[in-house]
Amino acid sequence: MDKAALRKLCERRGVEAFVKEIMVERLLKHEVEDGRFVRPAAEKEEKEDAPAAAKKGDLVETLLASEANRKKELELKKQQEEAAASKRKELKAMSMEELKKALSKRRLEPVGKKERS
Repeated sequence: MDKAALRKLCERRGVEAFVKEIMVERLLKHEVEDGRFVRPAAEKEEKEDAPAAAKKGDLVETLLASEANRKKELELKKQQEEAAASKRKELKAMSMEELKKALSKRRLEPVGKKERS
């Protein structure tokens, strides 16, 4: 049944064709038919080095590659922690006026009344 025929049928029967609940049901039915509510497939996270070694079937190479990746990640994390610690140390060493100047350079307003002792 096309749209015009459906509208005429509704008018003859005295039924409101644009009732919110009916429209929602029609939209949902159409969306389900299009597959919009299908559960998403899980994507596998592939590492760059591991699949190449796995394809060759060499377990030792796969383990060495994963160990190298792990070491790189640990080194990166260590560098980030060191940078954050040095920044905290630098900020703690600054006086109140220096901190206020640093904030004003970044166009931020100092908030709070806490004084350093």
